[in-house]
Amino acid sequence: MVMPKEAGFSWRPTAEELMVPSTNVFWGARALSIIIRQSEGDLFDALAAYNGGWEQVHLRVTRRYAQSVLLEYARAVAARNGLSPNGYWVATVAALDSPQVLTVLGPQRPLSRYSRRPVMAAIPDATIDGKPTAVAFWPPDGVDLDTRVGIWIALDGRVVRPSEGGEAREGAETAELSLIVPAPMW
Repeated sequence: MVMPKEAGFSWRPTAEELMVPSTNVFWGARALSIIIRQSEGDLFDALAAYNGGWEQVHLRVTRRYAQSVLLEYARAVAARNGLSPNGYWVATVAALDSPQVLTVLGPQRPLSRYSRRPVMAAIPDATIDGKPTAVAFWPPDGVDLDTRVGIWIALDGRVVRPSEGGEAREGAETAELSLIVPAPMW
């Protein structure tokens, strides 16, 4: 929910103006875009901050919100690429250019977070190799491009790529999946 002008945000629309869906979506997307930039592409922390403010990101309720939103987004990306939303795939969410934190989750895998450390190690089920399955955030003004966020969906150790021509076609009985074996990471 976008906090209105009456809540002490003089530069935001009034509560009445926010009842217009397009106004509410515009301001919500704008606020989330700013927060993602502040998080340097860490979408999990950005969603927790969007939900409760930066001082509340450590609370269980804000972290559950972030996990729920990321899992639903990953399910939508998986389904759009021909996978079952409740299948055995795994999603990795990270900044595209210089990820400092990886968030890994799936319908059958609990959420895990990995931060960059000087020790090289293989992270089970996680990959950020090559082009992502989908881009979750791309700064609309072309500024802060290092905060772009991708999502890689892996099935049986291979990254799912959209079929030729973009996303899986609606109504297709079986979508052609392009699978690429990921390289070791970190």
